Amino acid sequence: MSGKSAAAMAQDEYKTTLWPDNADSSFEYGLGWDSVNLYPFIEYGMKALTKGGDTPLIHSSLVALPEQDIAAAVVSSGGSSTYDQLLANEILLQTLKEKGTIAEFKPEKSYGAPVKNDMPEYMLQYSGIYGAYIGTFNIDINEGGVMSITSEQLPGSPAQIYEHSADGTFKSADGNVMISFVTKENGRTYLWIRQYVSVPDLGQTALSEYNAEKLQPQDLPTKTKKAWMQRDGKKYYLLNEKYTSIVYLVLPPTQLNVSKQLRARIRPSPNCKFRE
Repeated sequence: MSGKSAAAMAQDEYKTTLWPDNADSSFEYGLGWDSVNLYPFIEYGMKALTKGGDTPLIHSSLVALPEQDIAAAVVSSGGSSTYDQLLANEILLQTLKEKGTIAEFKPEKSYGAPVKNDMPEYMLQYSGIYGAYIGTFNIDINEGGVMSITSEQLPGSPAQIYEHSADGTFKSADGNVMISFVTKENGRTYLWIRQYVSVPDLGQTALSEYNAEKLQPQDLPTKTKKAWMQRDGKKYYLLNEKYTSIVYLVLPPTQLNVSKQLRARIRPSPNCKFRE
């Protein structure tokens, strides 16, 4: 591979699409890389690239520091590529300290506990149903500045609670999660989550992403609704695996469930007549 090609792969490809403002993150993709500005190495002023891989039982992660001419790869049976990445980070940081490249390790970070204040009334408009790749959830913000998030797909799980803070964001009580609402030029509102996650003995990872989009009522043709109602509650299996594949042993079938939250928000076309 030429040096020009290698440099192109390490460019900030993620910035060419809809992306949050700069924040610590372990996922800022390049061409083939999961991240080209991997946290925590950016704290040391170092360029770090990472690529992870997961199968049902085997996981791996490669972390490279091209300017330091070193890299670490971790492969594990069980766990996850995220844990492997954290271990690779730790191996590299220890190596850098032994070589004298860094004098000491940076402390883990937090966004700080929420600072109580009077929440502006306009923040109430961000309550509603939001959609993400994992499903839909309800965000409820009360006048006291408390935001609760509940998942429709996990109805038995407790609500996630965040409090409005003086800086205009919502934060978790421990200060490790900070949430904002961002309305972009396309007129759509996104839930921006920034988060630090610490794993004992393995260090800290960071996340910054537009996690979900606020959903609005939509016209739904009768034909479309009928097709999905016929699939409601049924289980489906992948067809792109051989019948002897281990995937069928370790992964359950996918059950399709029509959203009850969204069904109440559907705005039928004037000529449509729906039957429940």
